[in-house]
Amino acid sequence: MVTYADKLSEFGEQFQRKVLYSLIHDVEFLKDVYELTKAEFFPADTHQWIVTIIKKYYDEYKSRITRDVLKIAVRS
Repeated sequence: MVTYADKLSEFGEQFQRKVLYSLIHDVEFLKDVYELTKAEFFPADTHQWIVTIIKKYYDEYKSRITRDVLKIAVRS
């Protein structure tokens, strides 16, 4: 059975990191792909966690997550 993570992994880790970077730094990109992006699309647990944190932050504040907030989340 092919999973979403299997499909995204076809594009490679560099692509996945670019998606994460864009979700963090580009609020318009985040808005555009919010409904289409799911944590389980990413094969790495750390990437899944980052997507989850980004989406939770956006749900609450309707803006992109800052590096400082992301650093605090990593430490906790």
